[in-house]
Amino acid sequence: MNVYSTTVTRPFQKDVSKIVAYFEEKRALGTDQFVELAPGIFKIAPGVEGLPQWEMPIFVLKEKAVIIDTRMYERVNGSISKGYEVKNAIDRAYIELEWNLHGDNFQTVAAPICAVYSEWLVQLLTRRFTMSPAQKSIAQASLAFYAWSYFLAKHEWEQYTPSQLIGNFIRFASTKLRMTPNFVSDMVESATFLEEVLRPAFSRENRGVHLDDVCRFATAYIGSPAIVIDSQVLITYAVSPSNWFGDFAGRITAISVEHVPMMAYMIYQANDKGVYRQTVVGQAIETARRNGIKSDDVVRWVNALKD
Repeated sequence: MNVYSTTVTRPFQKDVSKIVAYFEEKRALGTDQFVELAPGIFKIAPGVEGLPQWEMPIFVLKEKAVIIDTRMYERVNGSISKGYEVKNAIDRAYIELEWNLHGDNFQTVAAPICAVYSEWLVQLLTRRFTMSPAQKSIAQASLAFYAWSYFLAKHEWEQYTPSQLIGNFIRFASTKLRMTPNFVSDMVESATFLEEVLRPAFSRENRGVHLDDVCRFATAYIGSPAIVIDSQVLITYAVSPSNWFGDFAGRITAISVEHVPMMAYMIYQANDKGVYRQTVVGQAIETARRNGIKSDDVVRWVNALKD
């Protein structure tokens, strides 16, 4: 999965295909419509016409590169408006390139990403539903499992049995996320979890956990007719202005619900810029920090990508 395979970005696939074909053609011809900013990261040159503008980094498999569009901020004469948004676009490009080329590396920062991701979405759910502490814990552990599984390498899916996968998550959740081991094991070893989450994940040609399955499980395990969790509900809540701000804020948060690597970008920004700390994402980072899970490693990790 990548930035353009999520619910909110999938409608742009036709434009993405056109942009990728144009990039590959111009690269083959050696023309200057694209400017290389760093190894594997290109931007379309200011003033290039004939292509629709795009908001998020596009990964080009053939070139093992990511392309971004900053034409909305840059002019042919060199003038730039919103230079900080240009920087933000480049930061997103570094993270998306790393995800597509070296996705396994995200495991080194999985703990803070999973902690903030699950805390953020549970905060959104509690604004919609009245939830007991136990019900919140179920939702949080379920969403943390989705985020954790997102970073599993292909070879791990091939070599692990469902019981081994469960054991690995219990250890991760208890040691890295400070969750109660017995609570987590009871949940992920339940027949409902096996049926709703693990069986579909292991039966797919491309093995992996789907967010819809995790939400369906959480709803069933909570067992309250008043609480119904699904991915569309999460996406709808995620686009609220209180979650994030800046250009494409709603797009970024909606993508993050399904494409967890985008959380690394938001964590990086919130730690770098204090103004983001009042957002719901910023509050989730602070809650994780109070629980002993600091996100400083994500900042250092992203900075290392840029070195």
